[in-house]
Amino acid sequence: MNKRSAVFAKNKERAWFLIFLICLNSLFLLIRLITLFHFLLPRPKIKSDVILFPYAAVGSDGHTRRFLEYLPFLEKNNISFRLCDLHTDDEMRTRLFASPGSRYKLYISILWKRIGQVLEARKFNSAFVQRGLFAMYFDLKTPVLEALLRKLNKHIIFDYWDAVYVKQPLLISRTVQFADIISVSNEYIGDYFRQFKKPVIRFNIAVNTNHYIPKQNYECGQELRVFWTGLSYNKIHLVRHLPLLRKIHQTIPLRLIVVCSEGLEEDLIPVENYRWDQQNFFNLLNSADIGIYPEEDTITSKGKSAMKVMDFLATGLPMIGVPYGLPDEARHMENMIIVKNAEEWESAFRLLAKDQELRRKLGENGLNLIKTKYSISGSFEVLKNIIQKTDTP
Repeated sequence: MNKRSAVFAKNKERAWFLIFLICLNSLFLLIRLITLFHFLLPRPKIKSDVILFPYAAVGSDGHTRRFLEYLPFLEKNNISFRLCDLHTDDEMRTRLFASPGSRYKLYISILWKRIGQVLEARKFNSAFVQRGLFAMYFDLKTPVLEALLRKLNKHIIFDYWDAVYVKQPLLISRTVQFADIISVSNEYIGDYFRQFKKPVIRFNIAVNTNHYIPKQNYECGQELRVFWTGLSYNKIHLVRHLPLLRKIHQTIPLRLIVVCSEGLEEDLIPVENYRWDQQNFFNLLNSADIGIYPEEDTITSKGKSAMKVMDFLATGLPMIGVPYGLPDEARHMENMIIVKNAEEWESAFRLLAKDQELRRKLGENGLNLIKTKYSISGSFEVLKNIIQKTDTP
């Protein structure tokens, strides 16, 4: 009976996949036909300023930091815009993992919705695209929607804040051929995209310091409260550092504050597990003594604009981290402690545990870095210039 059920389930998944391929290729054909005959579409006499295409789902960090934070500034500067959202982050996660049928329906619904949104791009002077237009589909190699967008809009910006080219190099290389400008969140990513001979503009991640509670008290209790936060699939980096943290715990009592959708199980070090909640998150950051940023030496890590690091700095929380995915202005012993091996991790913990003034210095300098280089208002000026085609190469 179990074997028969397994065979039925497998055949059902194959059927869903076949239906998905038929729908997918039918829509791709439709997009190519519209691209070919785009000149038949009615052209508006008056155009609005910019159409925005988030890749990140509504409610995610990438959507909030790269789009929502800027909307009041666009309105204040009388820049007309349309934000082309897809689905919420919760809906994306639920439907991606619910069943094959649910996943394939999600892909098709995204593509269908995007076709309509891209057709609206002819009514705007600029188009700002985060990463790509067919969000969440893992196996795409031809940017058909981007080719249509190129026919409908004369000023296109593609924005990258992660090294997404690691997993989809062919798609990314083909996509940026349609760009007028490539905006990047750090110089490491920028160095990669300069090979395509397109203007590359630094567009920093913006941090809204109004959300954070700046640290005032840098005293420590009997336990050093060590803060880590991240997505569940990034927790592996924390787990890999647990043996080191256990060793440090033998001489410096630690308490781990972990904010993640998946809790950390640990027998030797006390752990407080929390799911992300906006109201509680900033209080937890403020209550910590040290933030830690453990990562591996990979292209993906080097291309990150690590949000947890920005959270630490914006709180004035002294931090210890590896030299991958840090802000370009990160300076060892000035606004954080940068470590490369186990010995340096241990030394950094010992140093911060006993030196309150160093904790204060690193925290205050980190917060000042955010205010001067990563403010919403400063970052918005870059966005305004690239969508209005001013002060660009």
